[in-house]
Amino acid sequence: MLKKTNKIIVPSDKTFIPLWGSLNNKSSDTERIRSISEFLQSAVRQQYNPDKIDIIYDNIAENILNFSLQDTYKCSTQSCSSLQRNFKMRVGVSMKKLMRISRVYHIFNNMLYAGCFNSQDLMVYGNYYDQSHFIKDFKGLTGQSPKHFFRHNTELCRIFSGMHKENYNKSN
Repeated sequence: MLKKTNKIIVPSDKTFIPLWGSLNNKSSDTERIRSISEFLQSAVRQQYNPDKIDIIYDNIAENILNFSLQDTYKCSTQSCSSLQRNFKMRVGVSMKKLMRISRVYHIFNNMLYAGCFNSQDLMVYGNYYDQSHFIKDFKGLTGQSPKHFFRHNTELCRIFSGMHKENYNKSN
């Protein structure tokens, strides 16, 4: 059995002072656990302020067709290499890779809602300037050409993206 002491630990960070004060007034372990839980829940409820990496990620994911990597570099206070390194460390992929993923995602969604495969229309929708660039990016992400991929993997992609067959058929 553990001995209870009346020693007070003074933290160096002022963040925990209210917690230590409330724990000092509790007489049972259940009350102390409740105080710690309430403290942690209040800390989690604090609003998160997005930083530069969050903003860049959101711009790529939500606005890929109008996103400019060069404009991002110009607006940044960091060097290009530092920004790229910090982005990759935080997100797990480079900005260029996320741009490719986002473009293909937009193309895939357009293909699902259009209901048919027309490589020229999808290429234009993905903001590609030529077909070879489109096919190279697509193969790099999926391992297959767009035509082969959409012909054989459409139903699997609907399942992974949360679009079930009955929902897809109702929208057409």
